[in-house]
Amino acid sequence: MQAVNKCETAVVFYIVDFIYFFRLTLFWTNDKFRQLL
Repeated sequence: MQAVNKCETAVVFYIVDFIYFFRLTLFWTNDKFRQLL
């Protein structure tokens, strides 16, 4: 049970980290795109 719980926690952290990284990249891309315009 403990192993499954740890695995689920790792998956949640991975998803949150991915969403955060994706938003950061999107924000950075929009910033660069605005500078081009």
